[in-house]
Amino acid sequence: MREREIPLPAGAVLMCPWVDLDCRTQRPPRESPVLFSPDLARRFGKAYFGGQPGDDPAFTPLRTDLAGLPPLLIHAASGDSVLQEAQLLARHS
Repeated sequence: MREREIPLPAGAVLMCPWVDLDCRTQRPPRESPVLFSPDLARRFGKAYFGGQPGDDPAFTPLRTDLAGLPPLLIHAASGDSVLQEAQLLARHS
């Protein structure tokens, strides 16, 4: 049986993407560190991983091959806690 191909969209827009789920690049946001602190991100990431290793490429776009994806438009503001990972994703994609 041939695997069915799922059509991809023409592109994607990512607003303040949290893509470093093992939190190697997380830093507190300038404006409100309570909203999404590195500690909170680590807790969310751990829950999402469900016991799997955090550096597993299946869980983070920064460690997997993104070839074949449509173009990405990535937005993050200078004060966002995810700015560094958004920049890393832009270079990686």
